[in-house]
Amino acid sequence: MSVRVATFNCENLFSRSKILNLNDTPEQAAQAAATLKAAEQLKKILNKSTFTAADKTKILALIQQGKGFFTVEEDRGKLLQGNRVVARGAGDFFAHIRFTP
Repeated sequence: MSVRVATFNCENLFSRSKILNLNDTPEQAAQAAATLKAAEQLKKILNKSTFTAADKTKILALIQQGKGFFTVEEDRGKLLQGNRVVARGAGDFFAHIRFTP
Protein backbone atom coordinates (compact mmCIF):
# COMPACT_ATOMS: atom_id res chain seq x y z
CA MET A 1 0.00 0.00 0.00
CA SER A 2 1.44 3.39 -0.97
CA VAL A 3 0.67 6.64 0.77
CA ARG A 4 0.93 10.03 -0.85
CA VAL A 5 1.08 13.19 1.26
CA ALA A 6 0.59 16.65 -0.23
CA THR A 7 0.25 20.15 1.12
CA PHE A 8 -1.12 23.33 -0.35
CA ASN A 9 -0.72 26.93 0.77
CA CYS A 10 -4.34 28.05 0.97
CA GLU A 11 -3.47 31.56 2.17
CA ASN A 12 -3.23 32.66 -1.45
CA LEU A 13 -6.80 31.56 -2.06
CA PHE A 14 -8.01 34.22 0.34
CA SER A 15 -5.64 36.99 -0.70
CA ARG A 16 -7.47 39.38 -2.99
CA SER A 17 -6.05 42.45 -4.71
CA LYS A 18 -7.30 45.70 -3.24
CA ILE A 19 -8.43 46.94 -6.65
CA LEU A 20 -10.96 44.11 -6.95
CA ASN A 21 -12.82 45.45 -3.92
CA LEU A 22 -13.60 48.80 -5.58
CA ASN A 23 -17.07 48.08 -6.94
CA ASP A 24 -19.36 49.37 -4.20
CA THR A 25 -20.10 52.71 -5.86
CA PRO A 26 -19.94 53.99 -9.44
CA GLU A 27 -17.01 56.23 -8.44
CA GLN A 28 -15.06 53.25 -7.08
CA ALA A 29 -15.84 51.21 -10.20
CA ALA A 30 -14.56 54.08 -12.36
CA GLN A 31 -11.39 54.34 -10.25
CA ALA A 32 -10.81 50.58 -10.54
CA ALA A 33 -11.30 50.69 -14.32
CA ALA A 34 -8.90 53.65 -14.67
CA THR A 35 -6.26 51.95 -12.52
CA LEU A 36 -6.51 48.69 -14.45
CA LYS A 37 -6.19 50.64 -17.70
CA ALA A 38 -3.08 52.37 -16.29
CA ALA A 39 -1.55 48.96 -15.47
CA GLU A 40 -2.30 47.76 -19.00
CA GLN A 41 -0.71 50.87 -20.55
CA LEU A 42 2.31 50.51 -18.29
CA LYS A 43 2.77 46.88 -19.33
CA LYS A 44 2.72 47.86 -23.01
CA ILE A 45 5.31 50.58 -22.52
CA LEU A 46 7.57 48.38 -20.38
CA ASN A 47 7.67 45.80 -23.19
CA LYS A 48 9.08 48.32 -25.71
CA SER A 49 12.62 47.62 -26.85
CA THR A 50 13.57 51.32 -26.56
CA PHE A 51 12.05 53.99 -24.33
CA THR A 52 11.66 57.55 -25.57
CA ALA A 53 11.72 60.53 -23.20
CA ALA A 54 7.91 60.61 -23.47
CA ASP A 55 7.75 56.90 -22.55
CA LYS A 56 9.87 57.51 -19.46
CA THR A 57 7.61 60.36 -18.36
CA LYS A 58 4.53 58.22 -18.97
CA ILE A 59 6.04 55.29 -16.99
CA LEU A 60 6.47 57.53 -13.95
CA ALA A 61 2.96 58.96 -14.32
CA LEU A 62 1.36 55.51 -14.63
CA ILE A 63 3.26 54.18 -11.62
CA GLN A 64 2.08 57.19 -9.63
CA GLN A 65 -1.50 56.62 -10.82
CA GLY A 66 -1.37 53.02 -9.61
CA LYS A 67 0.14 53.89 -6.24
CA GLY A 68 -1.64 51.92 -3.53
CA PHE A 69 -3.05 49.44 -6.05
CA PHE A 70 -0.01 48.10 -7.90
CA THR A 71 3.77 48.28 -7.87
CA VAL A 72 6.48 47.42 -10.35
CA GLU A 73 8.76 44.77 -8.89
CA GLU A 74 12.19 44.57 -10.51
CA ASP A 75 13.62 41.06 -10.70
CA ARG A 76 16.75 41.80 -12.76
CA GLY A 77 18.42 45.01 -13.82
CA LYS A 78 17.14 48.48 -13.01
CA LEU A 79 14.06 50.25 -14.32
CA LEU A 80 13.97 53.03 -11.74
CA GLN A 81 16.59 54.80 -9.73
CA GLY A 82 15.00 57.13 -7.26
CA ASN A 83 12.35 59.08 -9.11
CA ARG A 84 13.61 58.59 -12.66
CA VAL A 85 13.65 55.86 -15.28
CA VAL A 86 17.20 54.66 -15.94
CA ALA A 87 16.46 51.75 -18.27
CA ARG A 88 16.85 52.41 -21.98
CA GLY A 89 14.38 49.70 -22.90
CA ALA A 90 12.93 46.32 -22.01
CA GLY A 91 16.30 44.60 -22.42
CA ASP A 92 17.84 46.51 -19.51
CA PHE A 93 15.62 44.99 -16.82
CA PHE A 94 13.11 42.27 -16.03
CA ALA A 95 10.12 43.31 -13.92
CA HIS A 96 6.46 42.59 -13.36
CA ILE A 97 3.42 44.49 -12.18
CA ARG A 98 2.20 43.25 -8.80
CA PHE A 99 -1.26 44.16 -7.58
CA THR A 100 -1.39 45.10 -3.89
CA PRO A 101 -3.47 42.84 -1.64
